[in-house]
Amino acid sequence: MDNITHSLTGLAAGEWLHRSIPPENSEQSQQTRRNLLLLTFCLASNFPDLDLFLTPLLSEPLGYLLHHRGHTHTFLFLIPQALLLGGILFASWKSARKLILSSATTRLAFLGSLLIGLGLHIGMDFLNSYGVHPFFPIDNHWYYGDSVFIIEPILWTLFGAPFFTSIKQKLVRQLLFLTLIASPLLFYMAGYLLGPISWLMTIVGLTLGWLQSKDRNDGSRAFNIAFASALLFLFTQAGLSSWAKKEVDQSIRAQDQSTARIVDSAMTPFPSNPFCWSYATLYQTKNDDQKAVNEIRSYRLQKGVLSMSPDWLPASQCPRKLWPATDPLPENSSTARLVFIESKIDLTRLILEKENNCHFNAWLRFARIPIIQDDRASDLRFQRVGTRDNFTNLDLIKSKAHPCYSNVPNWSYPRRDLFFPTIPH
Repeated sequence: MDNITHSLTGLAAGEWLHRSIPPENSEQSQQTRRNLLLLTFCLASNFPDLDLFLTPLLSEPLGYLLHHRGHTHTFLFLIPQALLLGGILFASWKSARKLILSSATTRLAFLGSLLIGLGLHIGMDFLNSYGVHPFFPIDNHWYYGDSVFIIEPILWTLFGAPFFTSIKQKLVRQLLFLTLIASPLLFYMAGYLLGPISWLMTIVGLTLGWLQSKDRNDGSRAFNIAFASALLFLFTQAGLSSWAKKEVDQSIRAQDQSTARIVDSAMTPFPSNPFCWSYATLYQTKNDDQKAVNEIRSYRLQKGVLSMSPDWLPASQCPRKLWPATDPLPENSSTARLVFIESKIDLTRLILEKENNCHFNAWLRFARIPIIQDDRASDLRFQRVGTRDNFTNLDLIKSKAHPCYSNVPNWSYPRRDLFFPTIPH
């Protein structure tokens, strides 16, 4: 997730925790505890992204792909991060240190803020199609939530509205709240949100802000509603993701006379929009599968946009800023689905490149939907049609000119099933 979402989630969680536990014995201690929990939750909710400083260890794009969401995004490495962040705050903040030592309530809340904030970061990053591998070193596999866009304005509204309303400084409170309430309209004007959804988000934000204004000192009704609504949204998106994946898989099988074996479908919803989904699917067909299992030589890819309610919202009406391509519409477009890329990939070349190009071998430890075009490898999840703009791009020719790296993280290959396939006859 983006760091605005991480920060607002942490701040809202810190404020909710402060309001939910017994108060301290003085107003000064109460304010110190609030500041401590807000700062701890906010920093912990962003702390794992410090792995961005490790990206220069490998050349582009490998440094970003393999070190970001790397070791700092694993449960094992949450422990040293909690110790480091907690130690810095404890050592540098005198009034907070005194309160931590004297108050068991603050002490437990501080420890909880560290661990929950760090855990929230991993959990929220899991939600999108980029993925995480949190169980290292026991399990090096990537896990993908495929259910929330990388930037999710509805979470900004749910967490930001009650928190900004709880700020004591009037001018700061009003400026931040008005900016938040205006953001759905700005997203709509920029072409990322549907009009009805942007207005609904504005109403939700105003309602939460009004509720919190009634409980500004110690109530937590708005925060309770915000977190309950966020959980409902996330569970709904997870269910819709599974449904959307089945719809895509069935449509691909239908066009191939039910001969397709779906290997993987990476799903990405449009922000704050449960009806529109983009997808990147990797599959094989019996036409590619006539020989023995270990002689399969190709696989197929498809990238498109799916509408979950085509009668009400055709796929062509999904916000165009998030399409893989712009006009004209694909010839095979329908009310339910737009297909922008269909490609057949030589699996023999992929395996040979893996064996003979150490940089491509390392790249494959990230690539979920690999595509090779014009001596350039990309992950189809992030490719836009008609452009070469893809942060996963790896130049296969130039990369061979560089020596191999010894510090490549040992993440499991997302597409190990292509290198060692087991396909029933």
